[in-house]
Order: sequence, then C-alpha cells, then structure tokens
Amino acid sequence: MSNFYLIYGNENYLVNKKLNEILEELSSNVNNTYTFDLSTSKIEDVLSLASTVNMFEDKKIVILNNSIFLTSEGKIDDGVNELTKYIANYFSDVYIIFVVNYEKLDERKKNNKISKKSK
Repeated sequence: MSNFYLIYGNENYLVNKKLNEILEELSSNVNNTYTFDLSTSKIEDVLSLASTVNMFEDKKIVILNNSIFLTSEGKIDDGVNELTKYIANYFSDVYIIFVVNYEKLDERKKNNKISKKSK
C-alpha cells in the first residue's frame, strides 16, 4: 500500500469511484480523513496537518482536490516545492491522495515525476 495516490481524469464519476475504492482500501473514517480544495486552501496548511502526530487514529488520510499544479495550467510556487520536499521525507502514517479533474497531466513537471514514483 502506497502513501501517495494520484487520480486524474475528466469523468467525475470514475474519479470519485476510484477515490472511494482507495478510501475503502485505507479503511478511512470521518475522524482520520481530511479534505482540502487546493483552489482555495494553501499547501502550507496541508503540510502542517500532515506533519503533526495523530493522537487518536493510527493513520491520517489527506485528500487534495483540484491539484491543478500537476497540469500544464497550474503554477509551481513555494508551497508546491515544500510539498515536494515532504514527499521525499513523509510520515509513514500519512496517506495523501491527489485528485485532478483533467484529462492529462504535465509530464514535464518535476512534481509529476515524483507523484508517479510514489504510486
């Protein structure tokens, strides 16, 4: 079981179906699942949550909706660079699911190569 998952595609139904399959595989519940919309949330907030010790649950699941920085339309900023550093040294009890509602990712971006390695 990987700590990082990447779901992308134009079909919302298929994206949500795959997300639910992963959540079921990880035995998620309301108490250990956190969802961020990256069109409105800062990656720093995600990293703060991912870097804190979980007192009551054995794992933490973080869903990152609208991870458009993985597409050709997205921009790489300091937050994305910090996320890349986190991926290199992640906490083993944290699972991050990137959700991108685009047909294609930008293969040239360094972050996509890291995401693919982490699958």
